[in-house]
Amino acid sequence: MQDASSSGRAWFTLFAVSGQQVVQRGLSIHLNDRLLGGARLGSVSLLSPDADPVQLSVKSRDGGMDITIPELRIWGLLVVEVE
Repeated sequence: MQDASSSGRAWFTLFAVSGQQVVQRGLSIHLNDRLLGGARLGSVSLLSPDADPVQLSVKSRDGGMDITIPELRIWGLLVVEVE
């Protein structure tokens, strides 16, 4: 992960771990606010080599944020923009 406080952006690599090539749908992740280094959340998107970029919905909860990923095939890059 890149330091969000210095660049305005952090990213996380996600892998669809499975013994088969199965599309993962409806994934939920919870990111703790401390991962953003005190910065405010701007937007979250998913970049993937086999799909167009997708803006993701984010909900604040329990000192962090819940992010729902509609679909992940092989891997994706979760890009968190901060202010």
